[in-house]
Amino acid sequence: MRPEETSEWHTTDLTDHCPARVRLRLIGKISNRAPTAMVRGMAAGAALEFLHDHKVDEWGTERASIEDAINYGLCATRESVESDNRILTDAAEKALDSSIPKEMAPVLEAYVRRLGPIFEKTELIGTEVPIRLHDEGHGVQYASHLDLIVYDRKHGALGCGKGIVILDWKWRKDSPSKAYLARNQQFLLYWLACRYGKLLLKSPFGEVWQQLDEFPCMAWVHLPSLKPYTRKTVVKNDAGEEIEFKKGDDRPLRQIVRVVRFEETQAENALKSLSKKIEMYRKGFWPCNPDPVGCGICEAEDFCTRFDTVSLEGDE
Repeated sequence: MRPEETSEWHTTDLTDHCPARVRLRLIGKISNRAPTAMVRGMAAGAALEFLHDHKVDEWGTERASIEDAINYGLCATRESVESDNRILTDAAEKALDSSIPKEMAPVLEAYVRRLGPIFEKTELIGTEVPIRLHDEGHGVQYASHLDLIVYDRKHGALGCGKGIVILDWKWRKDSPSKAYLARNQQFLLYWLACRYGKLLLKSPFGEVWQQLDEFPCMAWVHLPSLKPYTRKTVVKNDAGEEIEFKKGDDRPLRQIVRVVRFEETQAENALKSLSKKIEMYRKGFWPCNPDPVGCGICEAEDFCTRFDTVSLEGDE
């Protein structure tokens, strides 16, 4: 299918840093190999879905053990790779049998220990929730899935404030910069879809497309930061005070749950920005996306388009 014939655009089309890869994927010229980094993220996400499909007080018990979550994640990943007609690379095949389960175990244990008490104060809406957003004004249909969406009705326990909270699980080497999160179009689409689009949610009558009609709070969950410090370091704690952390200490929650605060007054500009990118794609132009590292050191950073006007949480 040619890009100009594409009827529904996914977040991967909007957020991939390499525009050439987007174009090649749309016309079907893309490798079907599944590398280690891809399957690691898939396995971790499926394992966390397994946990959230159980009550929080069951996490880490026989009903929802870490071992069971990992095994579920590994099996679900293999099934997903096969259903997508992908082929595991030799390195990914080996990693699924050895290094990935070992990497996941301490991260899931920390997730249960540190985030479990927080999630007990929230109400689960769903995991891997399909979303759709139809921008009638620009004739564009968007689609994606939400890793996790909850109601935080009373406590603001996740640091986002009260209301709907969308959390996206990420397993990447580097934590994203403030500049990157402020322009992250994947998160931007999630945020807009909750207000203007629809989500496929479970109901007593089965799955139903529903409109929540409100802006959610957004949070990037940086899974590698659940691992303790490997050396002594001085950083800000959750109270914003610079203190010394020792080897083996837990990292501050603000480094794990990175809150992204888009401004509601920017919603119209955000929709225009997304539609403009699709228009460029259709005309054969493929602009790069913001770089997680480079934006923070770019001399034009202060003048570049962004969709928030307040500080983001979790920056040193």
